[in-house]
Amino acid sequence: MEKPPAEFVRHGSLIVRRLNVREGPAPVWIVWRPDVAQGVGGDDAEAFSKILKLCRWPASTPTGQALREWLAAWGYERPGKNEPTV
Repeated sequence: MEKPPAEFVRHGSLIVRRLNVREGPAPVWIVWRPDVAQGVGGDDAEAFSKILKLCRWPASTPTGQALREWLAAWGYERPGKNEPTV
């Protein structure tokens, strides 16, 4: 299976970059939007939640949907979207 690109870009409004670092939490996600840049460490649900909060793109927009699809390729699972277990 091919890895998704390490960067999600919407020129002039949003960049999310996934970095693998030697020391510290792996991976580190860098979220940039105009006048704000912040890093988030980890690949767990809490990290993905922080990334989405920093991005500020609702799921109802095309960019929000594309961002969530890109994160899903890296292992993000939307809360409440899992198949119920019987």
